Parts: sequence; structure tokens; C-alpha cells
Amino acid sequence: MQAIVKDYIGVIAERYSCWNRSNGADHFFVSCHDWAPLVSLGNPNLFKNFIRVLCNANTSEGFIPIRDVSMTEINGPVDNIPTSSSGQPPYNRSILAFFSGGKHGFVRERLFQLWVTKTTMIFKS
Repeated sequence: MQAIVKDYIGVIAERYSCWNRSNGADHFFVSCHDWAPLVSLGNPNLFKNFIRVLCNANTSEGFIPIRDVSMTEINGPVDNIPTSSSGQPPYNRSILAFFSGGKHGFVRERLFQLWVTKTTMIFKS
């Protein structure tokens, strides 16, 4: 997983000059997976400027309280999800998504169906 994230960040840094401007200092990494602290420990130089937002806030597993942010994991009801968005209309949004791990549920498959016609999307498995 460490190599996948490193390669993915390399693609972003190459494609978007804003990454290189700050070497990631104005970016953040969000994950509620138990592997998230280990991913960033695999390449300390790459992640030294990130703010990590993690559900796993155990200092014994790499959480750094003076830099990292703890995010509470929430399990909401799946039968009462709003159908409208309060943000920008879909045609006025940019999308960046990264999936890892096994397919749990239908969300990933549905997003791929919606995004398959986007010419600016890159899909890797």
C-alpha cells in the first residue's frame, strides 16, 4: 500500500503544479483505514509536510498530536441519504478520488459507472 500511495502522489505532483509549490504542505491526507498511519511511515520524506486526518489517533501507531487531526468515525443510516447536493452543480465540480482495498458495497461500482465517460479520468486497478 505504501508504494501505491507514493506512486499516486507522484502522479498528482507531476500533473498539478500547485503540489510542487508547497511540496504538499497545504495538502492533507484523510483516511479511516487502520493502515493509514503505516502508509505515511513508509516514506517519511514524502509525508513530512502533510496534515493527516485519521480515525486511528493512537500515538503508539504513528499518530502525531501536534500535526495530525483525529476524525471521529461515524456510521450513519444508509436508508436516509439526501438525494440533493448543497454544493456546486455537478458540471461545475472537479473530482479527485482514490479507492483502495476490497470492494465493500455498491458505491465504488456506481461511481465508476457515472465517471466512465469522463475523458479526464484515469482508472487503475
